[in-house]
This record gives sequence, C-alpha cells and structure tokens, in this order.
Amino acid sequence: MACDFRFAMMQRMRRMQAAVHTHDGPRFSEINHEFHRTIVAGCGNDMLREMTMDIWQRRSGFQRVFRMDPDRPAKSQREHEGIMAALRDQDAERAAKLALLHKRSVGESVTDLVDEAASCDGAVAAAEEARAWSA
Repeated sequence: MACDFRFAMMQRMRRMQAAVHTHDGPRFSEINHEFHRTIVAGCGNDMLREMTMDIWQRRSGFQRVFRMDPDRPAKSQREHEGIMAALRDQDAERAAKLALLHKRSVGESVTDLVDEAASCDGAVAAAEEARAWSA
C-alpha cells in the first residue's frame, strides 16, 4: 500500500473507532463513507470508482443502520479491521472475501431492522383492528 493511502486509511480507522467509543452512529456513518470512498479511490479504476460511488449515493439509506442499530458501528469496525489487515498483508483475495462478508453482514442488519419494523407495524395494525372490532 502506498504511504498516503495507508495514512488516510489509518486516520479514518482511528476516527471510526472514536465514534464507536462515543456511540456516535451518525459520525461513524460519515467516516464510514470516507473509508469506503478512500478504498475505492485507491483501486486506480476510475469507472469502478464512479460506479461504486453512484451506487453508494443511491443506496445511502443503508447508512441509517448506524443510527438505528447501536451495535452495528462496532461490528462494522471489527469487519473493517479485518479488511485493513488483509490490505496491509497485500492479500487481495482475503480482502475481497472479507469485503463481501462485510457487505452481507450490513445487508443482514438492514434486513433485521426492516423485519423488526414490519413486525411492529403489524402489531400496531392488529391492535387497531382489535380496537375497531371491540368498539
């Protein structure tokens, strides 16, 4: 890894860790975006960088998971640490595998939040219906 890239990534890792320690989900989300943008920018493929950032912008709702799930920032940070270790070791295969697992893990967290919200909505609707029938 180039020194500038390594320094930028170490900075972001420290800042994300601080956000985890202070339980600042919105701040973690902001730095997380910088972290991912820096990794993609370092790949040297402008088309991949533009496509990835375009997708990121379109799916920015996924970042809400850091505000809604208090455990998600710490879990993401641990996943990021694994990815960074693979990058430091210049193990592209392991880094790619860990990045995919990270994306799946975030996706599962989002799915859990959506399922939980649907369950709550269903319970509210059932209670309203029961009230309507008992009136």
